[in-house]
Amino acid sequence: MEEQQHEYGKLETEETIVPPINALQSKYAQDFIRVHGSIVTTSANIFEVSFVFGQPITEDPNNAYIERKVSVTMPWQAAKAFAQLLNATIASYERQAGEIKIFGVVPPSEPSANE
Repeated sequence: MEEQQHEYGKLETEETIVPPINALQSKYAQDFIRVHGSIVTTSANIFEVSFVFGQPITEDPNNAYIERKVSVTMPWQAAKAFAQLLNATIASYERQAGEIKIFGVVPPSEPSANE
């Protein structure tokens, strides 16, 4: 139980009950936007990880570039939950449509046993 002092000076005791996160209703923010991102880069520190989503702009082959659209930063715990959700979503899609092939992407190298 928690006591709260209201602006008029009276103490009131009330119990705060928070429902589980998966029971909360979901609503779009008034400033919600959709962004296409076919390229993602990451940066991290001990507290959180950031994902920067962008897309290649190639109308002029002599001036092609990656346009960064949005950055999403989250604590590591949320990132791990996101990774699990993303992996489950990909597995479900692949069960229905077949394996997703990744072309032209070089996977990050793993440290060798000698390093």
